Amino acid sequence: MLNQGINMSGVGILPAGKYIETGKMPVPRQMPITQQDAHYIAKAYYIAKAH
Repeated sequence: MLNQGINMSGVGILPAGKYIETGKMPVPRQMPITQQDAHYIAKAYYIAKAH
């Protein structure tokens, strides 16, 4: 249940702009991002925001 909640909120967190902030460096949108990658990015973002 917890993972599902993070994934659901993660979809809204990911920006539709020029880049996705991963915490280290911006990733150009040209790079293909899979659903699994989006989940990990969202999870990392969620954990970073929680602290």
